[in-house]
Amino acid sequence: MLRFRLVFVSLFALAACDGGITSIDELTITVAVTPDHIVAGDTASIVVRITNPTRSRVEIPVRCTSPFEIANAQGEVVVGNEPLACLMYLAPPEVVGPFQSIERRTMWTGYRRTRNGSSWVTEPAAPGSYRVYGRLEGRRSAPEPIEVSAPGAQ
Repeated sequence: MLRFRLVFVSLFALAACDGGITSIDELTITVAVTPDHIVAGDTASIVVRITNPTRSRVEIPVRCTSPFEIANAQGEVVVGNEPLACLMYLAPPEVVGPFQSIERRTMWTGYRRTRNGSSWVTEPAAPGSYRVYGRLEGRRSAPEPIEVSAPGAQ
């Protein structure tokens, strides 16, 4: 009898997964940064995790954008706002199944990108506090802090 109940509950749970497509707005985005203190030129590891907490699959468009952005204490985005080079890159949407997560791993070396006229300039980020955000389709995660120190000040 117990075995029959387990089979029935399992079948009920599978039936509840309707297999439809849920909106991308249902996804949760988190970010982790290690270490949380660097000097320009050092490397911080950034992991953006996208989780589908629903019982339906979610399709994520594949775009040529950074999975993260970094803002200084004034809120100015110093990394992640520059265009990425993608020539004729056509890919099908990425599918995140029910209750699954995907990760995007990248690095930051303490440099900022600013636009100067028609070109982008890369320079060391000024010492100070920064916030790292995971992002997806115009949405941001909660921020994670990272501190950038001047060389020799660590």
